[in-house]
Amino acid sequence: MKIKKLTVKQMAIFNICVIIIIIFLWYLLRPLRIPELWTAPGNIVSIDPLINSEPLGQKGRSITTNLFMTFVKEAEVKSRWEKFTLGLEGYEKRAMLQSYASAADSDFTERDLNILGKALIPYMKHDIIKAAMVHEDIDWPEEISKPIVIFHPEKFKTGRDLLVGDEIIALDDSKIDSSDDINLLLKNNKVGDIVTVTVIRNHETKDIPITIKEVDRHGNATLGVYMKNRFTFEGLSEDDVVHLDDNYSGESGGFILALGLIQQLEPDIDLSRGRKIAGTGGISRGGDIQPIGNLDLKVLTASKEKVDLFFYPKFQEEQVAAAVKKYDIDNIELIGVRNLNEAISYLSR
Repeated sequence: MKIKKLTVKQMAIFNICVIIIIIFLWYLLRPLRIPELWTAPGNIVSIDPLINSEPLGQKGRSITTNLFMTFVKEAEVKSRWEKFTLGLEGYEKRAMLQSYASAADSDFTERDLNILGKALIPYMKHDIIKAAMVHEDIDWPEEISKPIVIFHPEKFKTGRDLLVGDEIIALDDSKIDSSDDINLLLKNNKVGDIVTVTVIRNHETKDIPITIKEVDRHGNATLGVYMKNRFTFEGLSEDDVVHLDDNYSGESGGFILALGLIQQLEPDIDLSRGRKIAGTGGISRGGDIQPIGNLDLKVLTASKEKVDLFFYPKFQEEQVAAAVKKYDIDNIELIGVRNLNEAISYLSR
C-alpha cells in the first residue's frame, strides 16, 4: 500500500493546527491566579438532625418539625477547564456579598468570602440560640468578649501581625469594646501611620505595632482584619444545640434553625400542619431576619424540591420577584418576613 506524502503546505497547516490545540489546552488547564467560588441550585435537608433544644430547658423536646434548610452547591474553580465543565452543569460565578460583609468589604475574593463564611459559624450558632431564647423568654447568663480577630482577607496588607483568635482590648492605650470603637479611633489615621494594638493571645497580653498600609473603600484607615465580639452562654455549649458539619458555610441557615428550635420548645403547637416548609435568611440575636446571598438559586431549589411554603428576608422582595420571572416559578408560596414573630404568626393562621 502506497502512503501518500504530505506536501510542505499540508505539513505547515497540520503543525499550525497542533500548535493551536496545544495553546488552547494550555489556556484551559492553566490555573487561575485567584480561585473562584461557583454555585448552582442545590437541595433541601431536614433541620431536625441539626438541632437539639433539650439543653435549653425542660420543655425542649426532639420532635419532627417538617422544616427544611435550602442549600446551594458550591465548587472552588481553579482552572478555566473547570469553569467550562461546571458551566455545563449549571454552575455560575457569583459573589455572595450580603451574606458575609458590609459594602466596605465588597471587593473580597470569592475565596475570602468562603473562608469568612466558615469563620462566622460559631457566632451564627450563638445568635440562633439567643433568638430562640428571646422568643421563649428564656433568661440565660452570657459573657461577651472584646473584638476577636476571625479572618484576615487576602486583599489587606495591614495587620499581618494580628492572628486569628487575638482578642483586641486596646488601640493606642484607648480601651476597646467593639469593632465600632476601633473604626472610630482610626478615623484620623492615614496610610503610613503606626498604631499600637493591644491583644490577648494565648492568655498573654501583647502590644503589637501595626503600620496602616491601606484604607477601605470609604477612605478610612483599617486594621485589615475582620472582627466579631464573641458571646458565650454560661454552662452551655452551642455545639450541643446546633450541629453543623465542616461542609457548611455562611449564615443563611440561621433563620430556619432558630424557627426549628422554637418549634421544639413549643411541641404542642404544630407550625407546619402537614406542610413542607423551607426558608433562608440570617438571624440576629433579637430574631430579625438578615439578607443573604444566592437567594434566586435558593428559591429555584425550593421550587424544584416542591416545598409548600418558602420564607425569605422581606428586604429582598425584588430579588425574589426577579427569580420568579427568570425561572418561571409558580408552584410554591413565597413569603417575605422581617423577623421570627412574623413567620410564626403567618404559620399560626
